[in-house]
Amino acid sequence: MKAWRFLTISLGVIMAMAISMSDLRAEEEKPARVFPKFEVEEYWLVRDGKIDDLVAYIRDYEIPILREIGGFAGWTVKTHIPEEGGASTFGRVALGTPGRLIVPHPGANLDGVRTDRSVNLHALIEREYNVITVLYFSDEKAMTEVLPKLEKAWKDKYGVSVYDDQSMQDNLFRPAINHWDVVYRIMDSDILSSPAEKR
Repeated sequence: MKAWRFLTISLGVIMAMAISMSDLRAEEEKPARVFPKFEVEEYWLVRDGKIDDLVAYIRDYEIPILREIGGFAGWTVKTHIPEEGGASTFGRVALGTPGRLIVPHPGANLDGVRTDRSVNLHALIEREYNVITVLYFSDEKAMTEVLPKLEKAWKDKYGVSVYDDQSMQDNLFRPAINHWDVVYRIMDSDILSSPAEKR
């Protein structure tokens, strides 16, 4: 009877170990999540009535060049300006920033002290931009190589330096009152990356 009980326990332990090892192997075999590792956020303050034209120029002239460059993983354009006829608020959520420097934020701490308030620094510059374009890149290599490759590809396609292209001046930079870039390293994301294979 003791031997039978010992055998039953042993079989149970072996089965549990086998299941655990199987789960571990399945976890190891799961493909790593792939997402872009870098992004460039471009902040634009675009003149009234020129936003759609500027976005169209980026989409039709700049993005096709970038798609030919290995490691480019897509782009996004966003604004806090509501669609024509659309609402600027959605329930309690407003487009853009709250517009005040100190805003309610349940649970928030300021320098380790619970205040249930946050300092909304975007309120200081909310009128300094109205469009943000975001360019995604798969890895550091793509990020460091994009400018020289863009310069060459632009010259090959349009026959002029990207910095001297009058069309770019007229359709991209002149409609904008101001423009600046911020580069970020993406630590985690569930945005799937689909960079061009060409390197």
